[in-house]
Amino acid sequence: MNRGICRSKSGVTYIADYQDNPERKCPVRIYATSDFDDFTTAWEFPPGAIRHIHALVPDSETPGRIWVLTGDEDHECHFLYTDDDFISVKAYLSKGQMTRTADLIFRTGKLIWGMDSPLETSYLLSSGRDNPEVTRLLELPGPVYYMAQNQAGGIYCGTTVEAGPAVKDRFGRVYGSRPDETWDELVRCRDDFFPQ
Repeated sequence: MNRGICRSKSGVTYIADYQDNPERKCPVRIYATSDFDDFTTAWEFPPGAIRHIHALVPDSETPGRIWVLTGDEDHECHFLYTDDDFISVKAYLSKGQMTRTADLIFRTGKLIWGMDSPLETSYLLSSGRDNPEVTRLLELPGPVYYMAQNQAGGIYCGTTVEAGPAVKDRFGRVYGSRPDETWDELVRCRDDFFPQ
């Protein structure tokens, strides 16, 4: 996944292991490098713990924090984070498909994300940093892979088309929010299952 690489404030680049891993027989690793010649394992999930890592996201409001987003089955979908360059990893939120995501947006004490699930109806969701109760912001027609925000306070996300019971039609879309978090569909394009 495109969000599977990030650079820490200490200058180390972390790269997440994203493999198909359908049988969950492989360990899933996060690698570290300072020069792109030598790589070490910064963190390892044992076989069977998760399928793969969807994203490593540096926190724009908490310096030094990196979020680790995992999937895909309910018991594998977690929001984890490190504040110490992967000496330790802490659990924040594990809510099944609601925490199956590939990106995070940070806004004044809140986390905002889109579900990356073809299995259950996808939503844009949020939770507070100090209170991990999940709030639904908007029902979506399909999974979300990527999100972005601009300096004016707008947030954007794109939905895709995948094979799965919760995908409502064959259109990919871009949604955008105003600073008051009112959401609108901005773009709609017919899509197929390949490539996603």
